[in-house]
Amino acid sequence: MAGPNLYGVAERGDRLFLLESLVAPNAKIAEGFGTVSAMPPMGLLLKKHEIRDLVEYLTTLN
Repeated sequence: MAGPNLYGVAERGDRLFLLESLVAPNAKIAEGFGTVSAMPPMGLLLKKHEIRDLVEYLTTLN
């Protein structure tokens, strides 16, 4: 397993938390997943509107 289960992710933090998790995945690592995230910074891979849309989708996972 490379990352936490996304079920209930909307209850773990607000939109800012989700955004930070996408653009700076090493800023806060979920407990039990080591000290470095395997996830690449999505800001390098996605356009701003795609990140916005992804954050909005993640807010529905509760």
